[in-house]
Amino acid sequence: MFFLMTRRRSNGGRKRTQSQSSPTTDDNHPEKRTNMSGPQTTPNAAGLGYMHQPPAYTGQYYPPHLQFVAPQQSPPPPPSAQPTSPALLTGDLVTQTILSRLESIDARLGKLDTIDSKVTQLSAKMTAMETKVDRLEINVQGQNQKISDLEQSRQFDAQTCDNIKSKQTELESSLKKAKEKNSKMLNDMQKIQSENNRLNENVIDLQSRSMRDNLLFYNFDEIMNPEERANEKCTDKIFDFLTNELQIDDARNIKIDRAHRIGRFKRESKRPIVVKFNYHQDKLRVKQTAFEKLKDSDYGVSDQYPNEIRERRKKLIPVLIDAKGKGKRAVLSYDKLYIDGRLYNPEPEA
Repeated sequence: MFFLMTRRRSNGGRKRTQSQSSPTTDDNHPEKRTNMSGPQTTPNAAGLGYMHQPPAYTGQYYPPHLQFVAPQQSPPPPPSAQPTSPALLTGDLVTQTILSRLESIDARLGKLDTIDSKVTQLSAKMTAMETKVDRLEINVQGQNQKISDLEQSRQFDAQTCDNIKSKQTELESSLKKAKEKNSKMLNDMQKIQSENNRLNENVIDLQSRSMRDNLLFYNFDEIMNPEERANEKCTDKIFDFLTNELQIDDARNIKIDRAHRIGRFKRESKRPIVVKFNYHQDKLRVKQTAFEKLKDSDYGVSDQYPNEIRERRKKLIPVLIDAKGKGKRAVLSYDKLYIDGRLYNPEPEA
């Protein structure tokens, strides 16, 4: 808006009276009166010239902030009717400058409206982003809590692993000691087993030596009555066998230490009689004679061996028979079999 100001003299701010007024007023100089039908002029506040007062509204629309300053576009007077003065030209130039600046301001205000709309949109987006950020913060807090729980769980697991490793180390140490002890015990057991086998062989050898002078006589009838069987005289039966079956003339001169049956009594079988000779030469003589004269007889005579040796001989006898059937020279001596002069080694059992 434009504010119209009147100039005052520098008389201390006092108003001028009618007598002190300027002689150049319209009343005193009627020749300077302007045509009332034309536009009215009013001096501006700066004293730079006269500006046109805004005439009545002619129907053209102006924005509210421009309605009081917009000029009324009236048809210009003919060049001959209204002279052009420098003051009038200066007022029009100022008005045009103000209008151009106002239009520029209006354009900028329009841009400000656009910017305000964009700012509103940005504000809405920022609000949405803030909501999302809040949610993300909540999620991050939840994730941080989970990570914290995982770290605590990991620390517990790490401590548990350390305890397990410590216990495993102790167990490995104990296991190592146990293995060493077991290995030592195994070596000791092997030594004991070897010693036991050696002692067993020594016992078998002692048994064999104690039976070296013994012979077993097979297929002799037994007495069924228990009382008479208890009083059976096996020595007399052996002497009769030596005299009648083997035809040894001085059989009664052979010295027999003892003679008795071995094994449990069974009605369906006949227990052999074991005879211990006092002299080894008598044993060899009886054995040789029995081998020659009892080939077609039901009786039998053989050496007495410990049970272990007898089991070994049972396994070797089929091999002995097979080798002789093939025309090989086979000899079974004690618990060893020789085929064509070579010791036979049976395959070890699986």
